[in-house]
Amino acid sequence: MPADSKWPATALADLARACAESRPLDTLTTRNNLAHWRSRGVGESGTPD
Repeated sequence: MPADSKWPATALADLARACAESRPLDTLTTRNNLAHWRSRGVGESGTPD
């Protein structure tokens, strides 16, 4: 994943955990959350870019 990713670090951790646990519903929910935050222009620090 590129270092300039716009995803909040906590969302990335949630996604990684969901994938590791193989829980598709949680993974889908996390992806929806990532899409939501990206659409709002929130960076990894959790603040607007």
